[in-house]
Amino acid sequence: MTTVVAMALGWIGAAGTLAAYYLVSSERVRPDSVRFHVLNMAGCLLLAFACFTTRAWPSLVTNLVFLAIGLRMVWQLRARILARLRRGWRHRGQRAPHSARDIFSTASTAGGSPMNSTLAARP
Repeated sequence: MTTVVAMALGWIGAAGTLAAYYLVSSERVRPDSVRFHVLNMAGCLLLAFACFTTRAWPSLVTNLVFLAIGLRMVWQLRARILARLRRGWRHRGQRAPHSARDIFSTASTAGGSPMNSTLAARP
């Protein structure tokens, strides 16, 4: 039963990775967007789980490397995301956050998510 679940998750992961590739190739998503990297990383994680369960070691290592690359790229994109959020806060006349901690503490005290309006409108 575990192998069947792992294979199903592997197919879902393959579909996610292919969807990410299609979205970038058709220019519906930018290759440096968090959306692309998260979709790709989720697919790689599910594929890695299926490879681990079926003992497909070369594919497991390949998917873990892709996952590590995606994590690094999202980490590098955090500066761009924070800059976009700061621009949105200034536009609304609020103090701009300087770190992720500022963003989440502001969201919890303001009663809503600050990302709703700022990430929706891309410059």
